[in-house]
Amino acid sequence: MDQQLTVHNVVHDPSQGKATIYAIGEAETPFMPYHNESAVFLWFDESGQKVEKIEEMFDSAFMEDFLPKFQGYWAEKMKEQAQ
Repeated sequence: MDQQLTVHNVVHDPSQGKATIYAIGEAETPFMPYHNESAVFLWFDESGQKVEKIEEMFDSAFMEDFLPKFQGYWAEKMKEQAQ
């Protein structure tokens, strides 16, 4: 599968121990194109060296369509391998 993650924006505030990343993931899959925007929020410890918390937001409407197709594709591949 050919895939690409393009980071469009990174905001890092060391004084608050936080960072945010906005990116778009794209891929060609056997059943449909994958195109999903996401934002990742990071919280760091006092040293700024260790991530303490991660939250991610993504396009849930796209995933509502994509995930059942992905699961069906994966289940079919597992059946083929079991034979």
